[in-house]
Amino acid sequence: MYFSIGAHPGFYCPLDSDKSQSDYYLCFDTEKPISYLLVNSEGLEVKENINSKHILTTDYGTLPIVPNMFDNDALIIEGKQCSKLSLLNPDRSPYLSVSFDAPLFAIWSPAGKNAPFLCIEPWYGRCDSEAFNGTLEDKDYINKLAVGESFESGYTIEIN
Repeated sequence: MYFSIGAHPGFYCPLDSDKSQSDYYLCFDTEKPISYLLVNSEGLEVKENINSKHILTTDYGTLPIVPNMFDNDALIIEGKQCSKLSLLNPDRSPYLSVSFDAPLFAIWSPAGKNAPFLCIEPWYGRCDSEAFNGTLEDKDYINKLAVGESFESGYTIEIN
């Protein structure tokens, strides 16, 4: 059986569209720039030119959350670039962290809704690319189980 699975936990994080920057921050467990993918209005990965990758440049792993951050839907982060993501208070102290071993994850809040939450979503699989025309077993990040096998994984939410 081929499958993809992911989690969709959401956390309180007020986003004020009247401000140029939220009072809250994300903190990745790496100081390296984070590359990410976007999806189009049909839910497919936008096939970008390799030279025009989307990059989140952090300040020692910390990134301010800005109101238009999710205007183009979720930020999909592939390749195990991070295994722990924290939400920080305005004073930059962590108030929660999500740890995971998933090969990719998404950060999401509804575009244009000024929603008071942000989702950190560990994923074991993702949507197709605009350019994908293969079969299910050819999909990027697809998982496979044989008869009698099982899949087990998890993630941890730590409240500080």
